[in-house]
Amino acid sequence: MRSLVQVSHSQDTPIESHLEKTVSYTYAEALVENSLQNLLSCCFAGGLLDKTLEEGEALREVVIFTALRPEMSPLKALLSSRDRLSRDIPIHIGQMEGKRVILVSSGVGGDRSLRAAELSYSRHNPDGVLSTGFCGGLVPELQPSDVVLSSWVVSEAAGSRLNMKQLVLGDKAVPLQTVLTGEGIRAYMGGFVCVSRPVVSPTEKRALAHRTGAMVVEMETFHLGEFFLSRNVPFLGMRTVVDGLNDRIPRLKSTMMMAGRPRPVDILRHLIFHPHGALDLWRLYENGRRAQVALRRSVGAVIRVWP
Repeated sequence: MRSLVQVSHSQDTPIESHLEKTVSYTYAEALVENSLQNLLSCCFAGGLLDKTLEEGEALREVVIFTALRPEMSPLKALLSSRDRLSRDIPIHIGQMEGKRVILVSSGVGGDRSLRAAELSYSRHNPDGVLSTGFCGGLVPELQPSDVVLSSWVVSEAAGSRLNMKQLVLGDKAVPLQTVLTGEGIRAYMGGFVCVSRPVVSPTEKRALAHRTGAMVVEMETFHLGEFFLSRNVPFLGMRTVVDGLNDRIPRLKSTMMMAGRPRPVDILRHLIFHPHGALDLWRLYENGRRAQVALRRSVGAVIRVWP
């Protein structure tokens, strides 16, 4: 991820509870549900569910990477059944739009995303990999909840557009943009710039756009794309805008931003020293809610037809 990293929410945040309904179970009901989930997990792991398909037909497999829980939460709701497969890195497996989906929350930045990529690749042989989540807009036309498909991705270290490495998509993004537009989603194609630290101010965003020519900024897609394309795995970057060009992101503690789980005490401390930041935080919260809805809709629409 990138700009939103510093305001990611803990497990009990309003954003996640807004999208994932909490159901109260009796102890006996919880035991039954847990047993059913374990059974489904065993079926998926052993490929038993695939055998219910017609002979010669198999589910296509897609790995979806997000960086943070607020990005993963709306996508978990799209899985018809799921189970967590890893304790170190949140990995959930299930079916989505007729495909077998491995949903991975890598953590923020290049090192974490590469660690998650190596783990998932060692266990799966995907037909396609999608890097998705939130991003910041670098051009005036992008508004919160807009979706951008990557036509190229460049690392900030490259320094200029002349040194960029194109990872995807070329003309392959055109039909996907058409699919999203047909679903009533504002979708664009453009360049991504992958940074190593959050870009928080409008001035920084404009300078980054001028240097790179990118439409959006985030923190993982370049690293994931380089990893999987070098292994000949089809790869797609798709991000949902959470802060526009003129939106300011509060400068919270860098350690908290990179962990992606801001503590209430850190937010309170920030507001004590920067009381004007309350409006920025509230605006980001509202944008985040809208971006989650757009993320869920766009991922479901793309997985239906890709890869």
